[in-house]
Amino acid sequence: DHGDTAPGPVSMGKNSSRGKLLFQKRKLEADTLAVSGGGVVPRPKLDSDGRVDPRSVSNLLWASYYQEQKVVPEGEWEAFEEMMRTTLPVSFRLTGCATDGSVIALRNYMVNTHVQHIASADGRKLESIPWYPQKMAWRFDVSRAELRGKGPSERSMEGVDVDTRDPTLVKFHSFLKREGELGSLSRQEEVSMIPPLVLGVEPHHVVLDMCAAPGSKTQQLIEALESSPGKPPTGFVVANDSDVRRCRLLVHQCKRLDSANILVTHHEAQTFPSRLSIREELRFDRVLCDVPCSSDGTMRKSPDLWKRWTERLAYGIHRLQLQIACRGVELLKVGGRLVYSTCSLNPVEDEAVVCALLAKYDGAIRLANAHANVPLLKRSPCLETWRLRENGVWYNSYDELPADVREVGKIRPTMFAPAPELVAGYNLDLCLRVLPHNQNTGGFFVALFEKTMEVEGSHYFDKEAKMVAAPAAELGAEEQVEVGQKRKLDIESKGEPTKAPPRDHVSAVLHGKGEIGGLYDKLFVLKPDLLARLADFYGIDTTRMPLEQLVSRSSISKSIYFVSESILRTLKLDVQTKLSVINTGIRVLEYTGMKNIDCEYRLCQEGLHTLVAQQLVKRQVVHAPVSDLLLLYQKRTQIRAEEFTAETARQLKEQTRCGCFAMVSEMDEAVEANTEGCATSEGGAASSSVDPGAESAVRRHLLMCAAMWSRKGTVDVLISKAEANSALIWLGNTGYLATKYEDSAGATAATARAATTAKRAES
Repeated sequence: DHGDTAPGPVSMGKNSSRGKLLFQKRKLEADTLAVSGGGVVPRPKLDSDGRVDPRSVSNLLWASYYQEQKVVPEGEWEAFEEMMRTTLPVSFRLTGCATDGSVIALRNYMVNTHVQHIASADGRKLESIPWYPQKMAWRFDVSRAELRGKGPSERSMEGVDVDTRDPTLVKFHSFLKREGELGSLSRQEEVSMIPPLVLGVEPHHVVLDMCAAPGSKTQQLIEALESSPGKPPTGFVVANDSDVRRCRLLVHQCKRLDSANILVTHHEAQTFPSRLSIREELRFDRVLCDVPCSSDGTMRKSPDLWKRWTERLAYGIHRLQLQIACRGVELLKVGGRLVYSTCSLNPVEDEAVVCALLAKYDGAIRLANAHANVPLLKRSPCLETWRLRENGVWYNSYDELPADVREVGKIRPTMFAPAPELVAGYNLDLCLRVLPHNQNTGGFFVALFEKTMEVEGSHYFDKEAKMVAAPAAELGAEEQVEVGQKRKLDIESKGEPTKAPPRDHVSAVLHGKGEIGGLYDKLFVLKPDLLARLADFYGIDTTRMPLEQLVSRSSISKSIYFVSESILRTLKLDVQTKLSVINTGIRVLEYTGMKNIDCEYRLCQEGLHTLVAQQLVKRQVVHAPVSDLLLLYQKRTQIRAEEFTAETARQLKEQTRCGCFAMVSEMDEAVEANTEGCATSEGGAASSSVDPGAESAVRRHLLMCAAMWSRKGTVDVLISKAEANSALIWLGNTGYLATKYEDSAGATAATARAATTAKRAES
């Protein structure tokens, strides 16, 4: 084994990687010997997939560091260390508003189909996360690998591989994948759900997520913003990330919510623009700083961190964390709130940054109670004192560091604990420090700040300050554009796609610069004649939705997007194009190229929630019973008008013009109050907290589907087969038990009557 011999000269080529790994191993062993006085990090064992088995890992550097820092309360170290070596349970969150009928139906389906049948002989169970409100988040105490069925396969006597996976796990994994692809739920680590809840977003807030990718927390922010059903929010979310590839992932994640209230940008978080023009500042009601960190709180999910952990991981990222947090404070409105969070256990990344912020903005910001919005979350005490270790030696203050260590510059004064009298006034007990053994989670830290007065700009941003202070005469021509003035339309841009035929539907550039099809979005204003035709065909309510909210992202306007009024206003104010926009708006209309129809633009399924559910369009909407919608889902194509019910056929023939339309069905479901989202009891059976005096309630579900009505008198559905199948499962769960459209009439009413009768019998 080469790992047991002394390293020789490292050769080039394929042996160079081996040499680097060997060097790192020897260095880690040397550091461990220096700290602990003997012994090396044992080589971790591998599981059946060749991965590191977390139960066999250890790191004496890690253990000695956190024992010395007293991160874990006295008497809890063994429980903490044992939990750190176990695999993290699977956790996920139902997306959408908790009071939405479709969310309740999905949760009931999951409870009835999976929760009651998933308990196995070894006692594992699927249950709601106790501290997350309204049973919208769930935990399953198996590892991700076990859920996916990873492990050694068995062979039968004939030598054929036999699937040894638990059938209930296979079924549940398929459910998670299907609903995850459709956006009905989001796989997310449990502790990462905490910051958006602590931030307390409301529908009127303008929110900034400074380091947003991959987007699970951004989804929570959007859901909180849109938490008032039937009432569109006046605020919006700016989701920013410094990595373009991660921005694309962020867009993909957030598209599942079909929201028009998100603006995805690409900036370094520590230099995010604070002004849109000379006169317009950019400020936010809520700011989320979930900063990059050493991530040692995620060792249960990423056991490879065990073998490469050192305290210097935190030293190298402390400065960036402080810069991002400072910029967040500067972008925050007076009276606004900021959450600073990490998935690190290290006080250098947690309490040290909090203390540095409070010291820098003395009196302008203060800590608020981060525990108020998550009262059932168990936490551990925050640290009031800590030390730093360098080359095996502990130091209490920056002044104790040797001169050669100071010259390197990796350790900064802000990393050390302030004087005890200062710490006492900071109220660090208002922060949240979550340790894995508290509630079987990962490690996490959250601090909530409130801004009480305006602060001066940081010295890191002198370049932008000079730009803002420059007189108008020194600014370029583009930077002197008045607010609201249209930018010049450059159809001849080199980035313009050449394959699609040009359509003269755009009149000016709304926002953006550079080549079309480049890194950032370029938004275009649509011509009035096209907007007028669309408004006439679909009956757009221009009093509630001004037509200027319909924009295009290309000069050929293949797709038309709806942007919220507040985002549109922000883009108009950004006359200097300070914001590097990756994506915004929701696709509501798409060019079909079809002939013999009255409008060449069709409705997009993802835009129906915005246009139809909020009644922004009055025409090309067919109201039908659920049986007709079920027919549409099952048959999908070449459906004759006579196959629908008489009233639906009449609407198609008399009120629907040739082209795209939306079929809308309303369905009432009898739901017992306080019974949604049952958790499992210890025996695996469903349990719920039912109020004996509660009355049965009726929830109304709004079902929508985009379809095409042809001159031949036939209908074709415009949604994917996967979406149709998911809708059929959903209908079955809501009490709509018919499997064939011929047998479906009256099924919902019968279910409602049966539920009401049963309730009366109990009382």
